[in-house]
Amino acid sequence: MDIPAQKATPEDASSQIAGGCLCGSVRWQLPLTGPVAQVLVCHCASCRRFSGSVSIPYVALPKSALAPQMEGSAALKKFRSSTVAARGFCGECGSSLFMDYGEEHTLWIPMGTIERFDPALVQADATRHSNIYMESKAEYADALDELPKLRCFGTYRPDPCQDKPFESLPTWEETGSIAQFVQEQQQQQ
Repeated sequence: MDIPAQKATPEDASSQIAGGCLCGSVRWQLPLTGPVAQVLVCHCASCRRFSGSVSIPYVALPKSALAPQMEGSAALKKFRSSTVAARGFCGECGSSLFMDYGEEHTLWIPMGTIERFDPALVQADATRHSNIYMESKAEYADALDELPKLRCFGTYRPDPCQDKPFESLPTWEETGSIAQFVQEQQQQQ
C-alpha cells in the first residue's frame, strides 16, 4: 500500500497541527499557536485494547475545529466503549482517531496519529500532563522499555516462529521486499 508522504514546511510546523488515519480516509488539521491544553498517557486496559499497545499518549485538542473535519468522512466510525467515553476510528484501516468523553470543548487525539507536532508544545508541567491509570499498567511495559532501541526493523527476522534456529533466519536487511520498503520510507522522510 502506498501512503503519500506529507512533510511539514517550516512555516507550517509552527502554526499547524495535522493528523489522520493510516489509509488517509480521515484527515484533519488546525492552527495551533501555543502549548496544548493537556497530554495524558493512558495505561488502562481499554486504551491498550483500542490501540494494540501498552499505552496511548493523548493530546487534548479543540472539538469545534476537529469534529466537523472528521465527521465529514464516511470512513469515520464510533464505538461507545464505556458509559463515559466513545472512541472514533477509521472503518477502512482501523486506526484509532479519538476518545470523546462528551466534553463540550475537547477531543482526545492519540498522538501517534499526528504528523506535524512540535514537542515544545508540551511544556513540562506535572500539574497538567501525566501518565494515568498506572494501577492498570501492563505488567510487561517496563520490560519493553529495557529492550534495545534500534533503527528500522532492528532485530526483526521474517517468520520467526518457523521450526529453525533463530540465528539461521535471514535478517530484514537480507529480505528484498522489506529492505526495499525501508529504503522507500527513508527517501520519503
